[in-house]
Amino acid sequence: MLNMPSAAWEMKKNIFSVYKDKRIVSNNNKSDNKIFYNDRIVCAVECVNDRNCCGTSHNVSINICYLYLKASELCSYTIETSLGWNVLHKDGTKLDCYLDESRNYNGYVNYTNSRKTCQMWNLQSPHTHKITSQMMSDFNSNYCRDPDDTLTPWCYTTDPSVRWEFCPVAKC
Repeated sequence: MLNMPSAAWEMKKNIFSVYKDKRIVSNNNKSDNKIFYNDRIVCAVECVNDRNCCGTSHNVSINICYLYLKASELCSYTIETSLGWNVLHKDGTKLDCYLDESRNYNGYVNYTNSRKTCQMWNLQSPHTHKITSQMMSDFNSNYCRDPDDTLTPWCYTTDPSVRWEFCPVAKC
């Protein structure tokens, strides 16, 4: 049973990124998804209350909403442009792809296209750099990121002979 006041409070604390005229077309998580007819608010509240929820895809004109659940630590789905649909991605859930811009990627990939391990962003060895904690929230990690808007997540490598490389992170 849904506790609406509690869910409304959680909705205020949780932030959804909204992608207009986008629709989730496949859920790569291979997990069961839920369908809600007539009520996208109930769908969004259910997503807030379910820790396995990655986001929702809804269409107001046909009154349908899909709730997408993750089967592992990462969320993974494919999105396409589709007029009248909106995607709500639950911020804080980790994707193994990025939805809109690569600078917003927040997943766990920490190796490059050639399988080199990423250097920790807060370290200056083996490669010195000018990336600061103000440029990224998880500065104490070695996850692929795009702090300078190069349009693809990348990282400095732990290989002294290779300064940096792009990472195998695609657009959803």
